[in-house]
Amino acid sequence: MVVVSLNEGTRSGYRLRFPLDGEWLEVFNSDVYQQFPNPAPGGNGGRVFASNRSASITIPANAILVFARDGGD
Repeated sequence: MVVVSLNEGTRSGYRLRFPLDGEWLEVFNSDVYQQFPNPAPGGNGGRVFASNRSASITIPANAILVFARDGGD
């Protein structure tokens, strides 16, 4: 699942529908850089849990997030 935001501010506690319940891994977050000093990246700690096909997520400002189901492998 891909989430794109052009909002200038970070949205915390944003309720979003997911296709399935369970654990979703945050496999990409454009606000988290390797070898780039970002003192306060916004994100979801690498995972979110959907219940009743929705989850509360943090969407960083001007960000792209990608979530994927854990296939168990």
